[in-house]
Amino acid sequence: MKKINLLIVAVALIALATSCRRHGHRTIIATNDGHSKVRLEYSGRMILDSTGTVLENLSPGGYIKYEDNGGEIEVTGKPGGSLWYELPDGTKSSTITAEGKMMLLRAIKMIRQQQAHQYHPRSRQQWN
Repeated sequence: MKKINLLIVAVALIALATSCRRHGHRTIIATNDGHSKVRLEYSGRMILDSTGTVLENLSPGGYIKYEDNGGEIEVTGKPGGSLWYELPDGTKSSTITAEGKMMLLRAIKMIRQQQAHQYHPRSRQQWN
């Protein structure tokens, strides 16, 4: 009986450990005013340029998912600081389209508004 209880506890701990995201913290912001619908989900450490409008780095495993009235983009941080962009058609690329840049800019603005209290006065802006 003790072995069965120990096995159940071990399986539960393994399931819990594998279900947690690597970065642990995920933020979701969703709005719908009846005319427009926006959903933003992100996780990981982000570094923006000095203007606070361009994503320079996203920690490995970190991501930004942004949906805006039918358009969507997903940015994923890869090892070495590279960024990968995925568009609605499933295309993944290390370069971003003009439409993707505009959606990412709107996402960054929402993230900055939500995390304004965590601003780090450095040459670049950084958030967890």
